[in-house]
Amino acid sequence: MKKIMSLAAFLLMLGTSGAALADHVNAEIIIGTAPPPLAREVVTPAPGPANQWVWHKGHWRWIDGTYVWIPGHWVARPRPAVVWVEPVWQQRPKGWVFVEGHWK
Repeated sequence: MKKIMSLAAFLLMLGTSGAALADHVNAEIIIGTAPPPLAREVVTPAPGPANQWVWHKGHWRWIDGTYVWIPGHWVARPRPAVVWVEPVWQQRPKGWVFVEGHWK
């Protein structure tokens, strides 16, 4: 019984810290200036079958107080039916916010 109570307390603590981490990860950083225009890229051939690889387009990231270009690259699809949603900069009333790309 004591082991079950200890395990329950541990799982409760883990769930609470996970929620706090999720809140921290979702915090928005507002940048006062718009990102530069997207750079032109050459999409190279996929390293394997096209249905197993997805091209992640290049994009601007805000790193150490400046925009840094992240070049496009191929990524292996984690599961057959998922779709890649590209990252995007969204304009907000006080500036620009980066929305991470994700699998859907």
